[in-house]
Amino acid sequence: MKFSTQYSLLEDEPQENPKFKVGDIVKSIDPQYPLRSGSEEYSCAVVVQVFPSIVLVSTWTDMRWESTVKPDKLEVMGQASAALLSDCMGRLKH
Repeated sequence: MKFSTQYSLLEDEPQENPKFKVGDIVKSIDPQYPLRSGSEEYSCAVVVQVFPSIVLVSTWTDMRWESTVKPDKLEVMGQASAALLSDCMGRLKH
């Protein structure tokens, strides 16, 4: 984080979202904001990155969300197993 001389947070700096951590399994809490890609709707996704922006990957690893993620529309429902997290983290490279 960067601070100005008055010690206020500069607005243009990306912020880590303390609500989520890598490995969290999240679901949408807003029916108007489902996790979807085209006609496919996903019940949940795995958090694979929290900074500088939150990135989600579907549990099937066939979908990745980044710019369309709205953290305030999500809630944590569990933790990914080590194997699932490893598979999902692999999607970051593609």
